[in-house]
Amino acid sequence: MMYPMPAKTLRSRILLVEDHPIARQGLAELLNRQSDLTVCGQAESLPEAQAEVARRKPDLVLLDITIKGTNGVDVLKHLKTSYPDLKILMLSMYDEKLFALRSVKAGASGYITKQEPTENILKAVRHVLAGEFT
Repeated sequence: MMYPMPAKTLRSRILLVEDHPIARQGLAELLNRQSDLTVCGQAESLPEAQAEVARRKPDLVLLDITIKGTNGVDVLKHLKTSYPDLKILMLSMYDEKLFALRSVKAGASGYITKQEPTENILKAVRHVLAGEFT
């Protein structure tokens, strides 16, 4: 007797770029608990982010606005130069419209603060993955 093969569930691959280990770990745990999302890699600097994007080919980069040695907007610009179609969601502790505007002008698909409830962060991730701005 032949049994049907279970349908493969594809999970969207997310690269975390965050220079605080505890924040990275918390985000990774949150995302990996979702049936449709998985963390495919992590980075804490521009060189690591560039290497990980090239190696992992993520569907989305969740990028903190403050990064060791530079800032998230500069990381965003570098990544978008090499990967113009890469979806990037900026994550920030700053609830400032100026940072959001700078991020979107530099090519981010969205901007969300770390103060948001986890369900809003997950919603923002899914919106960006779906090609929407958030």
